[in-house]
Amino acid sequence: MATYNFTLRGWKALVALGLVLAFFGVRFWWRFQTVDENGRAALSEYLLKEYQGRGQRDLMQRVQAYKAGQPVDPLPELKPMDVEFTSLTALGTGRSGYEYRRMVVKVAITVDGGPPPQGNSTRYFYLNHFGDTWSVSGEASFYSYYASLLP
Repeated sequence: MATYNFTLRGWKALVALGLVLAFFGVRFWWRFQTVDENGRAALSEYLLKEYQGRGQRDLMQRVQAYKAGQPVDPLPELKPMDVEFTSLTALGTGRSGYEYRRMVVKVAITVDGGPPPQGNSTRYFYLNHFGDTWSVSGEASFYSYYASLLP
């Protein structure tokens, strides 16, 4: 078996180190995403439903109650609430030119100028973008947000 040995010294080592750093720097920069108004609207709709008892967890509880033969009340009407994002950052794969993007979004939320009804003002979500459609696929974690920076 052949053994290869490379030795870089002087300016060649600096150029090689610069190329490696540039490669990883571009990959790191490529993970930062932007969310347009349609993505913000999808997040707002998701949170509005969750705060008013029509979220994914609430609907699953209703389905389980129905399957168990318990009476199920009709869904409550959505009341207008002012859900604002004081901060929104997104990390993930793909850029605007790609058809499909999956990202993890960190949002700081205020509802009607105050804290959210459930008390947690900083939350993480999985946000998907395909064509012109934005969707929230569920809640993410602190770890998954920062782990999406890794290659």
